Amino acid sequence: MKRNAYFSSLIVLLLGISSCVGTDFVDEPLGPVPSRLELSHASLILLEGESQQLSAQVIASDESILNASVDWSSRDAAVATVDPAGLVMAVAAGQTWIDVFSETLEDSILLTVSVDPEALASITITNSVNELSIGDMLQLEVELSATNGTLLTDKVVTWASTNPDICSVDVNGLVTALANGMTQITASSEGVNSLPFNLMVGSDSMSRMGMFSGLNGYSVEGTAVLERSGDQAKVVFNEDFRSQSGPGLYVYLSPNANNVTGGISLGELKATTGIQEYPLPSSVNPDDFDHVLVYCQPFRVPFGTANFQ
Repeated sequence: MKRNAYFSSLIVLLLGISSCVGTDFVDEPLGPVPSRLELSHASLILLEGESQQLSAQVIASDESILNASVDWSSRDAAVATVDPAGLVMAVAAGQTWIDVFSETLEDSILLTVSVDPEALASITITNSVNELSIGDMLQLEVELSATNGTLLTDKVVTWASTNPDICSVDVNGLVTALANGMTQITASSEGVNSLPFNLMVGSDSMSRMGMFSGLNGYSVEGTAVLERSGDQAKVVFNEDFRSQSGPGLYVYLSPNANNVTGGISLGELKATTGIQEYPLPSSVNPDDFDHVLVYCQPFRVPFGTANFQ
């Protein structure tokens, strides 16, 4: 019996080690930490057959430019392709997102491909107000333009809110603020979408969102949201959250993208998939943290990180 218990314990230990072996166990920041990506474009319009060179810089927490490589991908190669150096080729009419990734960060460029210089190619929500109080109403306005820059006024626009419980939007673009939090409003017409327009409700509320990416060869993906309403704050993982399994996985808020130095533990990871919430202690100011990490605590290895925007 003792021998069996010994071997059972040994197997568990070896499995735990194998989940984190092969990684440098670094828990101290090594110089400036990547903080954000600075892109050459937020959106782009090309005619079919045209190409455009895109660029992205990795900006550190001290605003210096890091010598870091990035990768590119197109979400719809039937609309546009992009090579490893960021050269985009417009293939056929439509819209797609061009994604750019560094080791710990990601961002996207909205690309519209047109075959007709006079066709609708751009929708811009022009409002400058993006903070409301519960009960406020805001009439959104749009500017529609063709590929050649001509303004268009004869188009029917539809509206959508990513979180209608926070802000509803009617068929005319009239927004009503319903609850504290953040949502994104999108205007669409003839298959062309605007860039999302961020709206925050509640002066004492805060909602920052980030997308997970893996670290050190591990797989973590999905959406994390840092929310505050009044004196209460929490980190929420959305239903698209997925993490590779490992021993002793914890959730940390951190000022750094790839380590937990200066951070706080929010407790053990509740599940490797799906929706879950992690309340912050009342003494913690969520504004002090820009990142949430899934962290292998026994071996001091970050599995993945999300940068709150």
